[in-house]
Amino acid sequence: MSEKSYPHETIVWAKQRLDELDALISEVEKRSKDLSGSVRAEADAAEARLEASRASLQQSYDELRAEA
Repeated sequence: MSEKSYPHETIVWAKQRLDELDALISEVEKRSKDLSGSVRAEADAAEARLEASRASLQQSYDELRAEA
């Protein structure tokens, strides 16, 4: 494996994870609309954690792309 393929593979992997997180966040948003009370609060907290993870991964992805 060449040195150029590793960063490319990492960028592709990160993009796939971002896409998966986007889909997951969208699904949580859609399904939590009908929830209420403590269950809704838990869903909102889970969504916030997913969004924080996505933001962190997006930052890493942007840095990788800048370096590549």
